[in-house]
Amino acid sequence: MPTIDIQVRDILQSGADIVVFSAHPSLLKGSGVSGLLHRAAGPKLELLAKSLGPITSDQSAITSVLIQRFLL
Repeated sequence: MPTIDIQVRDILQSGADIVVFSAHPSLLKGSGVSGLLHRAAGPKLELLAKSLGPITSDQSAITSVLIQRFLL
């Protein structure tokens, strides 16, 4: 049976293959986790967010911009 491993640590140093987080519907850089991920990914993520957003609460966006991992 698959397991879920929950850790409390720096999300950028976690080694996770996928980062899932709740973003503003615009997908643009904000504060908190959103700002941290945007700063780490650089301007490429902001450009992608502008092309994907806005999204509704029943939608999601998947990118592979951040440090060769997936960002949902």
